[in-house]
Parts: sequence; structure tokens; C-alpha cells
Amino acid sequence: MNWLENIELEEVETMFTEENEEQLKERFKIKDLSSLNWALRKLKVVEKAYNADKALWDEEIARLTKWFNKQSEGHNNATMFLEGLISEYAKAQRVIDPKWKQKTPHGHVGFRKAKKFNYGDEEKLVQYLADNGMSEYVKVVKSPIRSELKKVLTIVEGKAIFTSTGEVLPEIVVEETEDVTIKLEV
Repeated sequence: MNWLENIELEEVETMFTEENEEQLKERFKIKDLSSLNWALRKLKVVEKAYNADKALWDEEIARLTKWFNKQSEGHNNATMFLEGLISEYAKAQRVIDPKWKQKTPHGHVGFRKAKKFNYGDEEKLVQYLADNGMSEYVKVVKSPIRSELKKVLTIVEGKAIFTSTGEVLPEIVVEETEDVTIKLEV
């Protein structure tokens, strides 16, 4: 903006700091071509200032977004690297001491057991459940109700056994895994 436009903008900004809007409506009324021209000139300057501020804001947002994405990439890489180092160390310690876990002032490293169910051929499992009177564990869409089925199974050497009958359920293989857990102290 040029110096004249800056003066116009200051004049408009001053009007809104000195008096309230109701007083401005009473004081300034467009009555002729000259006052209309005055209002349009002020409006043009306000719009120009707004557009300049918006362009600066957009530029800063784009710059900050680019910076943040670059920073995040670095943080994510560092996090993955450090968690990998911690995981390697924890797994090595787990071999030495099966009950190993560690707590420091900055966090806790331990293990959490998880069971991963591999249901194999679901059609065969559904057919088996239906044929053996266990249809309450089958959805209407003909797939096993996994959450309910897990509740009535006993796992022995990776095999799913129906607890009430002792039958081994075909198609279900259970793999036990250990996941490293990392909790940071806040």
C-alpha cells in the first residue's frame, strides 16, 4: 500500500476505536456522490489491507506447515529408530530373564502377551460350527462370531479347543506373540 492508502486506513481504524458503531451510523451518512465516493475509497483501502494480511497469513501458514511436516518426519524417524533400539534391547533381556521389565524416571518398558487368532478358511469353520450345533457363534452372514467364540475356547499348544466339549476346532490356529510396550512418564 502507498502512503496515501496508509493514511486512509489509519483514519478508518481510528474511527472504530474512538466511537461505537451506533454513533458512527449517526455521524456518517451517505447523502450524495461525494460521500459515496468517500465510503468506497475507505472500503477499497480496508479490502486491500485485508487481502494483504490474508496473503501474508496464507504464506506464513504454508511456510509453517512445510516446516512442521519436515519436523514431524524427523520426529517420526527418530521415534521409530529409538523404539527399535529399545525393542531390540528388551527382547535380548527377555531371553536372559523371561520376567524382565524395566522402569526408569523417563518411562517403562515391558511386554504384553497377545493372542493372534488365524481363522483359516472361515467357510469351513462356519460349516463346522453349524454342523455341530454351535450356530450361536455364527453371524447370519455366515461368519464366526469371533469375540463370542474366543470366550468359550481354551488354547492348548496353538489349537483352539471348545471348552465345554473338549473338541478341537478346525481352521483356528493361535499364535502367541509378545509385543514390547513403552510408556513414557509425563
